[in-house]
Amino acid sequence: MPTSPLKAGTPLWAVLGVAFINSLGTGVIVNGIYFLTGFDKVGNYAIGAAFGVAYIIAAFNASRVARTLRRLVPRAILAIIMLTVGAICILPWLSGGGLHPWVFWVIGVTYGLVTGVMWPLIEGYVSGGRRGQRLRFATGQFNIWWAGAIVIAFVAMAPLIKDPFKREMVLAGLGAVHVLGILLLLAFKPEPGVAGEVDHEPHPEVYPRLLAIFRIQLPTSYMVMGALSPFLPSALSTLGAPELLHTPIAATWLATRVITFLAMERWHGWHGRWWVSIAGPTLTLAGFGACILSPVGGATTAGLATLIAGLCVFGIGVGMIYTAALYYAMEVGHEEVASGGTHEALIGAGYLTGPLAGLSVALLVRQGTLAPSSFEPVKLGVVVALCVLMGVVGGFTLSRQRAGLQTGKSEP
Repeated sequence: MPTSPLKAGTPLWAVLGVAFINSLGTGVIVNGIYFLTGFDKVGNYAIGAAFGVAYIIAAFNASRVARTLRRLVPRAILAIIMLTVGAICILPWLSGGGLHPWVFWVIGVTYGLVTGVMWPLIEGYVSGGRRGQRLRFATGQFNIWWAGAIVIAFVAMAPLIKDPFKREMVLAGLGAVHVLGILLLLAFKPEPGVAGEVDHEPHPEVYPRLLAIFRIQLPTSYMVMGALSPFLPSALSTLGAPELLHTPIAATWLATRVITFLAMERWHGWHGRWWVSIAGPTLTLAGFGACILSPVGGATTAGLATLIAGLCVFGIGVGMIYTAALYYAMEVGHEEVASGGTHEALIGAGYLTGPLAGLSVALLVRQGTLAPSSFEPVKLGVVVALCVLMGVVGGFTLSRQRAGLQTGKSEP
């Protein structure tokens, strides 16, 4: 079947630069905000859930927003978003100084709304105008750069989070980087190029089935991530880790995720293989379980070592799932922003359900229904139960898809 000619895409270096800068915001606001707020478990889980709601709403409507703002090209929308992030990052100063609780709520919700639209647009620029090996290379590099930026943000925050004024400086510096990063958009095409099909040939038949599985596993992994991230500040305090090392230790899983991205970008033997769909969730849950149970014995060296080991395993698992999910979405999907929007909305679903699971258990502890010592095992049980439920949904989805293929009908 003839294919339409590709329109030239935006230079990859510019796309990766914008992804890197915006991912610094993800590191500080999405993953690192729990180290800045000073909230207890309930507060941290609540703000995580609020971010998830905002992110889902924005990501699901990314294509609609782009059509509504049709007078603005995607490049202009990205510029507005980066300006908005720069503005919310100076809220502490605009409010007269001080990190008031409402500031974190405004930053978290607003960031969820704007970045839920932003990432589908950026992913459109990653895939636009690229096919085959160029698309695979671009996707792999995208994963490495955005994930690497989060590690850098976590490590850079370490000496600054103890002092309130320095925490304000973290946010102000983040805002300045976003505003300056708009200059990179000068190298962007007004719109993403047209995505082509892989090497002019249809993708292997197994790809849609793998995509269906990973579209379930992706939000599941982010659900586990959303249950883990708000928990880490209190866990590290319980384990007696020096405060200066809190964010570097928490970044352990972020670092192993980058290593996983790099390995899967270099080695393509996993393409079309089912074992990734088994190994990814197994490692994710095993690492999560080790992390959650590590503080049970109090401030012990063994507990801290268990946490770090669990974070390493967790990062490998979620890295495998994310890489596979994005790869198959890019290979099977055809409309850049719509495909990226679905991908990011699934991530948002995980951002929401994970904190909600933790919040429900934390509220039961606060109300006295559960003993404080029950928090870790009950939370682990709730998250595992949700993962099993998502696995059942995934199996049902796959069986329906197979039935549709056999009868010549496609499932939505």
